[in-house]
Amino acid sequence: MILRLVRNVSLSACLVYVLTIIHHVYGAIAFDTPWRHHAAVLGLGGIGATLLFALGATRWLAPVLRQVSTVLLLALTLVLAVGLIGVFEGGYNHAGKLLLFFGGAGPETMSRLFPPPTYEMPSDVFFEGTGVMQFLAALVAARSSHALWRGRQQPEKRPAADPRLQIQA
Repeated sequence: MILRLVRNVSLSACLVYVLTIIHHVYGAIAFDTPWRHHAAVLGLGGIGATLLFALGATRWLAPVLRQVSTVLLLALTLVLAVGLIGVFEGGYNHAGKLLLFFGGAGPETMSRLFPPPTYEMPSDVFFEGTGVMQFLAALVAARSSHALWRGRQQPEKRPAADPRLQIQA
């Protein structure tokens, strides 16, 4: 059970990181803003650390090291993938911006909340779409993290032995 839960957290967090890499490299090229490439480095680091912690959470022989790796996986996922990338980048920078823009917020409000050149007003479907997808993937990562947190607190359930297979002395 824990293996499946760790896998779900790892895959959903890595999806957030891959979307971040694609989104920011594309944005750097499309808007001629090379400073956006820093997020690709952050995404690559997130993938590496996630895989390392997932490996530790499922492969370490010492239970305490598995527990530490699991907690580090959860912390990284919740802070970086869910909080910084999902909620801030995907939620505020893209989903929130689109809701306000298409909801009729005026140019003054938009430029105050999303000042150029850091922010681009909606003009590129792929850029905005990958931005919002970061938020959606982060919701999956948050849900997977919650399931892993709950799952690690419960003792591992082993199936009952079939009495027909027991050796009689």
